[in-house]
Amino acid sequence: MARTACLLAAIVVIACGNASSSTSAPSSAALPTVASSPRDSIPATSPMSIEANGQCREAGLCPPIGCFASEFDPIHSEIVLFGGCLPTQPRSDATWRDKDATWTRLHPTHVPPARSFEAMAFDPALGVVVMYGGRDVPQSAAEATGFGTITYSGDTWTWDGSDWSQQHPAHHPVLFQPSATYDYARRQIVLVGSTPTLTLETWTYDGFDWTHWAQADGKPAPSRIYNRMSFDAASKTVVTFGGYNPRASDLTAVWEWDGRTWTQTPAASPFALSAFAGFAPEFDQGSMLICSDSPAATTWRWDGSRFTQLHPLHQPGLCAGLSPDISRHRVLLYGWTLSDGQFWQFEVWSWSGYDWSRTSI
Repeated sequence: MARTACLLAAIVVIACGNASSSTSAPSSAALPTVASSPRDSIPATSPMSIEANGQCREAGLCPPIGCFASEFDPIHSEIVLFGGCLPTQPRSDATWRDKDATWTRLHPTHVPPARSFEAMAFDPALGVVVMYGGRDVPQSAAEATGFGTITYSGDTWTWDGSDWSQQHPAHHPVLFQPSATYDYARRQIVLVGSTPTLTLETWTYDGFDWTHWAQADGKPAPSRIYNRMSFDAASKTVVTFGGYNPRASDLTAVWEWDGRTWTQTPAASPFALSAFAGFAPEFDQGSMLICSDSPAATTWRWDGSRFTQLHPLHQPGLCAGLSPDISRHRVLLYGWTLSDGQFWQFEVWSWSGYDWSRTSI
């Protein structure tokens, strides 16, 4: 079996991550289009050597393989990707779409400043992908500098399938490499990240403004980045654990967000969780699905109180983006793999509730 490795994000701090009461999609005839050209499209599933892929990315003809943010858009049935690291640059301002097994670089009218390690989540109540912040932004877009000379922003953008729109909320956070997910119970995006003073803060976005929940400052403890979060269909809370903290050896405690504060549960993850893990609500099962890559790719289920390891007949060799596709009763897993240590390839897998199968968007 080919050995695979995911490169969704680099675990290096100094150098260089869903539906409301209505989930029906509008007809494709009513959807707007965005400019592209044949030169900007490549097959999404074609393997490419490391050298060829690096040259392709540097020329802007292939999407980044690291430091980017991506999200599945169920309305347009596509994966949208923005930003990321290039071989000789720490950031990108390119927007890419994976649809019909083809990566296409888009050329929207409005383009956010280049960045990497931004947070992204789909908001089904608004019908858009929401993107917040990012690091290594140009000085003109920087709102803070931390961890040495790293610049990062606090801007908010939405993607409607054809163009980016900058939002101008009355309040907004300034957080370093935050994590975001959609809270289906409270119909808002939850954002957690570190301030320039290294304090974890939690903010929520309702489509109009950001709200800071000061009573939750410092939680989940200890401080961390790269933590994964997801709505849990069993407890109706947002759940997080794991992440990265160079001084904290144990980040296995499970924390729940109830809309006002974080509460540590009695449970602890039975497996180590790196930045390459993926969480997603599993609504048909009333649970949360987890893909862990440490020490090897495995599939787990959280039912609100305990973890159960699943043993599907087919197990993907990657753990990266994990998103619910509610109308199709599945969970999608997607990301880059390095096959045989020589070839980069983008893979998409579908979870049926009991097994994984290769698919395309």
